[in-house]
Amino acid sequence: MLLLLLVDLFLSLFDILIVFFPSVIIDFDVGSTAFETSLMYALYFFSDDFWLICILNISFWLTSQMVFAICFFVYKRIIFR
Repeated sequence: MLLLLLVDLFLSLFDILIVFFPSVIIDFDVGSTAFETSLMYALYFFSDDFWLICILNISFWLTSQMVFAICFFVYKRIIFR
């Protein structure tokens, strides 16, 4: 009974959060996928330049770590006497 009460409380809080989620007019075409729908919601909350900065920042750090790893690998392969 206590478990049922906790589950009911959790589900009601989840329902409240769904109500606050904005309703976006989405034109469901044949080519519309879940990725496009989630992308539309993401662009609803944040502008395009924010996502561009995030993607560029992540790609910069991944590229710099890969270059550092390659340089470190080459450095380890060179035999110093």
